Formats: sequence, structure tokens, C-alpha cells
Amino acid sequence: MDLTPTIGAQRWSRLWGSSNELVDDSVELLAIEMLLSEDSDDEEEPRRGGSRLGKSPNIDRLAGFYAELFYRDYFSASPTYNGEHFRRRFRMNRDLFKKIASDIECHDPYFRQKADCMGKFGLTCYQKCAAAIRALAMGSSADDLDDRYRLAESTALETLRRFCEAVVGSHTCAILPSKI
Repeated sequence: MDLTPTIGAQRWSRLWGSSNELVDDSVELLAIEMLLSEDSDDEEEPRRGGSRLGKSPNIDRLAGFYAELFYRDYFSASPTYNGEHFRRRFRMNRDLFKKIASDIECHDPYFRQKADCMGKFGLTCYQKCAAAIRALAMGSSADDLDDRYRLAESTALETLRRFCEAVVGSHTCAILPSKI
């Protein structure tokens, strides 16, 4: 009777534990390695927004004040600038602007005015649409949009991207023929 395999297995078990323990340890190590690699992946990706240590505070751009000013300038009962001024600046009449803004606000919740955690309201749909249309119609830079409509550069670029997607998404059916 050959006892070598049994002695070998017993010795292996004493030195290294059972083979099931080795598998369990391997699985644990693999799981830990995966968790650590996920954490390191998160650190490598740049994050936008939110409070973090070392991040400068948000600039108070007085968005509410400028939203009211924009409304009084172009959309009030007695606007500061007439329809010709509006048409020259946005390359469309006010009614078309209102229609586009309304359609986009219904299509993409990004364009709805929202309050932050402090109850402070952000940009209006009109401000975001005006900035995007101005960028498209006049080739305005994101920095220029900050001066005129109080949008940060990153917000202006995001607004322009989402505006284009929303126009295509909400107006494609009206523009394209029903049968292609």
C-alpha cells in the first residue's frame, strides 16, 4: 500500500491549508484587487461640480438678476430693445425663439430652471437658449457668453451641446418628411 500521496496531501494541508482554503484566499485576493483598481480608476477621472477640498468656491454670477434683465430687455410688455434688435442679435424673431425654448424645455429637463441645495435658482431656459443661439448665430465664444448671459465656460459648452441635441430630437419629426 502506497502512502506517499496521502502523506503528501497531509503535509501540503499542514503547510498551506486545504485546497479549498487556497481557492477561497485566491478569490478574496482577486476581489480586493478589483476593488482597489476600481477606486484608482475613480481617482483618475476628472470630476466636475460639487464641493471638494481644495476646489475654489463657485462664482456668484447673479444669474437671477441677469435673467430678469434679459426678460425686461426683450420679452416684457414694453421691452428695452424692439423686435428688430432681437432679430439682429439672434437671427430670428421673438415668437420663434419662444417656440424653440418651449419645445426644448419640454424635451430636455436640463433646460428647466432648478434650485440648488441652498434654494438658489440657476439659469432660466431663456438664458441657456439665448446663449446657445447666440453662439450658433454669431459665433460667440464661451467666454463672451459668460459676460453676456452669466454662464461659466463649461456650462456654455454643455448648454450648446444639449441645445443642438434637443433641437434635433424635438424638431426632427417636423422637419423630415413622414416617408423617406
